[in-house]
Amino acid sequence: MDNGYVSMGSAAKGLNYMFWGFVLVLFDFNLNGALITIDIIPDIIGWAMILYSLKYLEDFGLNKPLHRNLIIVMMVFSCIGMIRMEVSAFSMMLSFVSMIFSIIVYYELYTAAAKVATYMGNHTRARSIKSSLNAFVAIYAVTALFGGGLAIPVISLPLVIAFLVLSIVMLVHLYSVKSEAQAYSDGQ
Repeated sequence: MDNGYVSMGSAAKGLNYMFWGFVLVLFDFNLNGALITIDIIPDIIGWAMILYSLKYLEDFGLNKPLHRNLIIVMMVFSCIGMIRMEVSAFSMMLSFVSMIFSIIVYYELYTAAAKVATYMGNHTRARSIKSSLNAFVAIYAVTALFGGGLAIPVISLPLVIAFLVLSIVMLVHLYSVKSEAQAYSDGQ
């Protein structure tokens, strides 16, 4: 946006990679066996797609080096997450740090999506993204503080339900902005 020209086609492409990356990160696709669970599409693939999306969203105020490094750390965390660990202080600390980094990445990237909506003149969508994002971050932060629900199992179900609903809402917003940016780019 600083150079006075923004490619909505580029923004739509970046939002598309971000959307599918977040789908892969937020939802697990597992094959469950008696002795082993296999993640068919590991989170690292989603994080790689999100990392690739940065290339297309530079015009919307992202600190590319910071986000690139955070996403690379998330890729490492997702590799570590593929290793089965007993619940321990270390695993809970690792989960907490991973969730905090995720919050930063989600917040910044969805803020960029809101900027794309604002740039296209869709201020209602931008406000909806920001309010949904604030609720999403709050639920995610509470989940992180309670060890992902491991520390107090009674709150796990409401947190999981709230997180699932807000994740879907955020993905719908992202998909809508991506589609609007593509239509805007196509001149429709």
